[in-house]
Amino acid sequence: MALLEIDDLCVRYGHVSAVEGVSLTVERGSAVAILGRNGAGKSSLLNTIAGLVRASSGSVRWDGADITRLATAKRARRGVSLVPEGKRIFPALTVAENLRLGGFHVDRSLLPSAVGRIHALFPILAERSSQPAGQLSGGQQQMLAIGRALMAEPTLLLLDEPSTGLAPKIATEVYERLAELRTTGLTLVVVEQQIDRALTLADDVIVLNLGRTVLTERSAALSRDDARIRAAYIGAEATT
Repeated sequence: MALLEIDDLCVRYGHVSAVEGVSLTVERGSAVAILGRNGAGKSSLLNTIAGLVRASSGSVRWDGADITRLATAKRARRGVSLVPEGKRIFPALTVAENLRLGGFHVDRSLLPSAVGRIHALFPILAERSSQPAGQLSGGQQQMLAIGRALMAEPTLLLLDEPSTGLAPKIATEVYERLAELRTTGLTLVVVEQQIDRALTLADDVIVLNLGRTVLTERSAALSRDDARIRAAYIGAEATT
């Protein structure tokens, strides 16, 4: 069953077109990777789903309801949670305070159990709970950003470049935790530039180039066709 449906979505910043006619269906419990080079429109698409950027035209439907004009906070309450590019934690606040901010609309009585689930997923956050978030390593900050987003108890987790700037070993650990989250039934949409990591996680892949969809395919098929996805990634393929 479709959880998220995007139809002919366009996003423009003034006269500049960032997303042009993109359509995408995300099934409940699935993982979708959005790939493409810098400037392909990936982050604009993700931020439009989250409600941070307004669509110029087209529609976004959530569980059958049109949320194209719905405010970001209301989308969050429906179950949409974003891990932004660059982490954007609050460095002067402690790890624990960052996590609590992520559960702003969750019943206070449920917050301790929510924190416990995050600590089980990322034990280092329990160890560093009272430490200012700005003192964490880059990988630990990424874990905190993911944990903060999970505090909202989302149905859909959007992740913008979760492996950027991380050492390969830490990036692998982050993706292992994302794979664990998939087993809980959480739906994932991941924006990435690292093709191999995305293919290991996702069921479906969409490749963008200059704001347009140039390839949509099952990740299993693309894993066997390395040349095709890499051609789409650099803009040499213009078919969906």
